[in-house]
Amino acid sequence: MRTDLANLGALLVCLAVGVSAALSIAPEAPLRVFPFVGHEAGSPTVEWTTDARGVAVPIADYRRIVSLNPVADHLLLRMIRPERLLGITAHTARDHPEGWRFGARAQVGTSRDIEQVLSLQPDLVIASRFSEEAYMARLREAGVVVFDLGDTRNAETTVANMEALGALLGESSRAEKLSASYRRELAALTRAAARGATFSGMYLTNVGESWFGGTQGSSYGDLLRLSGIEDLAAAHGYRDWPQFSREQILGLSPPLVVTRVGGRDALCGDPVLSAVPACAPAGRVIEMPSGYDSDPGLGLVQAIATLQSLLRQEDSTERDP
Repeated sequence: MRTDLANLGALLVCLAVGVSAALSIAPEAPLRVFPFVGHEAGSPTVEWTTDARGVAVPIADYRRIVSLNPVADHLLLRMIRPERLLGITAHTARDHPEGWRFGARAQVGTSRDIEQVLSLQPDLVIASRFSEEAYMARLREAGVVVFDLGDTRNAETTVANMEALGALLGESSRAEKLSASYRRELAALTRAAARGATFSGMYLTNVGESWFGGTQGSSYGDLLRLSGIEDLAAAHGYRDWPQFSREQILGLSPPLVVTRVGGRDALCGDPVLSAVPACAPAGRVIEMPSGYDSDPGLGLVQAIATLQSLLRQEDSTERDP
């Protein structure tokens, strides 16, 4: 499956694959161990950890790492020496606002680009839950260690991803420092939101004639909550990335809608949805600049800071005589 999450982002990828069921790994799934050159599973000279697919993976000082996971791209750059990271996702390099940080590293378009990955001669590939098992098996057959990082949906999973990578790479100390810094930044933004005005609203984006939300259990839910917005979708029991009918949106009656650039025209130009309070003169439709808003990892910090700034700007404009 494509790792390129640009334009539709994590929201639509998860919807397309059925985030709640299709690729989840049952806790009771049997442990699977794949060959690791020079050692056997259980060898006293090797320590092991387990990835999200229940695969036992050796803890080692990997020197040639390729990432097929957009969240892992940024985490790895912060946790290991830069020369150890050989390849990253094309989405990060081309579409993320901080893609410039990765320089001229190789860009892997999809998890199916096996020959491209192998040409980099990696000793470790960091996969995502969207990386197809058949292609990961081919990498293992070629002697490459593969580690599925698992869920990458919000701040909670980002911290878990840090811990998992720290354990795998023998960099637990760096992972702890990065996690502490990430938590401090989110806590500071939460305090800033508490000092400001309170809002009530929801996240919406449209694809063609369909409307999707992002609420509790996703980075969009964190974006709203940590920016000081009461999430109407969460309050009505919605989770993750629901698809809404126009009638459901009208029923939620949001006075504020957070969306992508261009979302205001799509929402308020719709003959039905133009009736939502957000489109009224006293309502608000806030368009988030693309890039950070669909990043459920480290970019969530910048997304929250941006939304808080946009909320303050609109609040200040309303108070001006």
